[in-house]
Amino acid sequence: MQRDKIAIFVILVIVLLGWSALGCAREDPGIQFEGERYFGVPSDDDAIQRFEASQSERELSIRELSEDEWDYAVETDGDTYHVAGSASRVRVGFPDGRVLTRTHSESASSGSVEDGATASWEDWDRVDALGTLVFGAPTERAPEGPRRGPILGAVLLVAGLLSALKPEWAFKLETGWRIKDAEPSDAYLIVSRVLGSILALLGLALLVR
Repeated sequence: MQRDKIAIFVILVIVLLGWSALGCAREDPGIQFEGERYFGVPSDDDAIQRFEASQSERELSIRELSEDEWDYAVETDGDTYHVAGSASRVRVGFPDGRVLTRTHSESASSGSVEDGATASWEDWDRVDALGTLVFGAPTERAPEGPRRGPILGAVLLVAGLLSALKPEWAFKLETGWRIKDAEPSDAYLIVSRVLGSILALLGLALLVR
């Protein structure tokens, strides 16, 4: 009985540590911009989000605006870009005064430049990068139908905990009903608890992702 209590305590500790590790891994996933990964850094102004690139000395800041024309100001490489619109239609004001608008549909993408100005492919790439940074990728769609991840996660979590905490039940469901008076071996109990703990951790991963 004492050994069972110790085993249950160890399993619960493993599950809690796994939950904490999953939470820490999700703490700061960073953002992607123009092929680089940026991570948040402290800011003196609560209205400004600041980021630093992980592989270079580039810095990036995003400031929400209260103006009627623009929603955000994004500063990168010493230049400030103004951004408005949505994921499917992004309007960007360049530092030199040009305004480029990029429209995305399910079948194609198009762009327009105000006041007869010109734009290079690099300019359009920056418009797309800024739009994705602020509003998300234009190809992102809400998943169709119910999400199966949480359901599967809940099933694995319950099954794993039962197998880890009550391996005798798992034995009865698997073998006990076929062989009269059969009892699980110590090795079976250990393996069942270990596998149950792993299943429980997988279930947690599916639930919190």
